[in-house]
Amino acid sequence: VDGDVLTGHTFQVNTPQPVTFTSPLTTIFNFSRVVQDVSLFTLPTLAGEYIFEVEFHKGVEVVTKSYTVNFPATTPSGINVTNNFNGGISVNFDRVLGTGGETTITSSTTAPAPGTGEFQVDGLYYDFNTTANIKCPCTITLPYNPDVTPTPRIYHLEDGVWTDVTTYVDTTNHTVTGVVSSFSFFAVGEPNYSVLWNKAITKLIELKGNPFPLEEDKDLGIKFNLEDSDDQLATPENVTVEIWQIADSAGNPLEEAIKAVTLIPEINQTLQRFQTKLDVEEAGLVLGTYDIIVMVENTTATQTPSTASFTVVED
Repeated sequence: VDGDVLTGHTFQVNTPQPVTFTSPLTTIFNFSRVVQDVSLFTLPTLAGEYIFEVEFHKGVEVVTKSYTVNFPATTPSGINVTNNFNGGISVNFDRVLGTGGETTITSSTTAPAPGTGEFQVDGLYYDFNTTANIKCPCTITLPYNPDVTPTPRIYHLEDGVWTDVTTYVDTTNHTVTGVVSSFSFFAVGEPNYSVLWNKAITKLIELKGNPFPLEEDKDLGIKFNLEDSDDQLATPENVTVEIWQIADSAGNPLEEAIKAVTLIPEINQTLQRFQTKLDVEEAGLVLGTYDIIVMVENTTATQTPSTASFTVVED
């Protein structure tokens, strides 16, 4: 048996001659890792998905069959618990309660419902499952192909919406990281649309910080352009602006963000610009911190380097 635990193992079995096959044929292979105290191959040291592939050769005909084996990761109880998987995949749990459990990851080339979002998927959709009693925030790291996805983002399917949850891109190891408050499907992709804020918001962020303060009796003009994957201004249909509360008046992060209001922007065709207005008092926003999220169809448009946010304060 050649190869190793990193590159995989290969071996060939030749059948005696002559051999007669009767269709349909079922062949069962039993693998023994150790035979007469001799180690034939080494089991993977990391959890994750591994493929067993068999090629059947008969004359010039070749039939290939494959089977995916999923090795689970042990998820112990504790604080700041990390499970590593093959291929540069990892998940970090804020807390694991009780006796812990096992965590697995599965991948597929088929998009889950409601299908792909407004991004070009890097190749696979991922799903984590765990038997452990976990508490988020949870940090997910997935690989990307720099030749396919030069500016990767990690998307999380939340209630039918593909949400850009990216927090860090490692251009050396080609991984992208995001933080979530729950588990569902994940995908790495190249965004179809990115947000370019108007000067009013960029100046507020520059002068006041992000989040910037916004008095509870004030209005906020929200104007932005959308840039497509070719760095060209675009005016796609079904664009909305959502305001989500992420922290209370004391600055304590909410366990789950709360959508406070949805705004429908108008389009200035001359400037190819979207614009709307947030009336803080009319929207009933309480004191606290909010994210401004631009949606295109069922996907959050990318904001870099971070999402524009504001804190409602007393007037």
